[in-house]
Amino acid sequence: MAWLQVAHEAMSGPPDGSDVGEILRWYRKRENLTQQDVAALLNTTQSRLSKLEKGTQALRDVAELRHIARKLGIPPERLGVLPDNSPDSNPFPSHVSDRPGPVRDSQEHWRHVRRELNNNRALLGDLAADLYPTDWRIPGTTVLTSPSWIPHRPVDLTDITLAWLTESPAPRIEGKAPESAGSRPLMANGNRYARYSRALRDLARPRLLDNRVSYRLLGVDWAEGRERLGFNYTSYFDVLDVGEAVGHELAQEWLNAGRKRPSPAHLPFRRSIDDPFDLVARPMLPSINTLTIRQDSIDGHRMYLHRRDAKAVAAAGGMYHVAPAGSSNPQRSRRRTNATTSRCGGTYNASSPRSSSATPNTTATASTRSRTTPTSHSSPSNTLVRPATSRSSPAPSCSSL
Repeated sequence: MAWLQVAHEAMSGPPDGSDVGEILRWYRKRENLTQQDVAALLNTTQSRLSKLEKGTQALRDVAELRHIARKLGIPPERLGVLPDNSPDSNPFPSHVSDRPGPVRDSQEHWRHVRRELNNNRALLGDLAADLYPTDWRIPGTTVLTSPSWIPHRPVDLTDITLAWLTESPAPRIEGKAPESAGSRPLMANGNRYARYSRALRDLARPRLLDNRVSYRLLGVDWAEGRERLGFNYTSYFDVLDVGEAVGHELAQEWLNAGRKRPSPAHLPFRRSIDDPFDLVARPMLPSINTLTIRQDSIDGHRMYLHRRDAKAVAAAGGMYHVAPAGSSNPQRSRRRTNATTSRCGGTYNASSPRSSSATPNTTATASTRSRTTPTSHSSPSNTLVRPATSRSSPAPSCSSL
């Protein structure tokens, strides 16, 4: 953790390697080494190391930044180099069994529950909301939220500070927790899948499945004059492994209860999330979702929705969602100076307002023809409920499935 504190206690954005000189100087002094010693360790010259420490020479090569991180024992992301998690989404056919027996039965049952989850998310979201106190909901909806997450007045997005937090506490609740075992089927070798995302990858892979490095929401502050959202890193699968597993658990017990709301006693993984608003306990992934309203005085005003194709997306399949929508992901192929936006897969429609969402989101209203104005409503969890549309202010909320 000490590396995260090098040079800056607080940073205006994610590390990008621009302070590599300060890190090298800090390391050298801590280890009581000369520039010649560190230069030899890094296979460079003392003259070049001196220029790096002084900031008179920039270092932009990703391979060299990785080399420095490896030699000095620094997390690569501290130097602005993100891990490539794309192999996580490559399927393993050897994990799938077509031989009669308990493994194939387990995998077929998992697929069946997954289909039921995608076909009944709106209903299951409403049932899930009933498991929580009514004062946790945004009035008139099944969206869960903490009172501290709702601003008391309209907030312009330009007034919100997006802060990079130098520390990202390890989540207490992870997809590999023993309580999630009921949502993870057996592999061909008889062992249980370690994570929900791996079962999804092998048994019901959607067209869009990539374990991208993502932004993790860690702080919300709506105090007037210092509105602030705090972020660090997580991965998409870390979020998916909790949110989709919780939804799968509910769908499975709903089926076991004859398509009625199950008892919390039969939902051990959900029970382990004792505070759904604890941003430290589990990773939460925010995204930007914009409500687009088309004004038409003759035919009537309409909102545009898109249907999330369950064959295309890993979360919220089968739901209708506001449009456009997507999450922002750091670029992983080079030093980060910009974020990329991952668009949700789906079909766009002009539709009535009834919609539901299973993704962490920030919805926004629009007040002019075919234009979108992002005043937002945010939902940082990767779990399902119908979204409330805020016409005035950003307000993180947490869906209930």
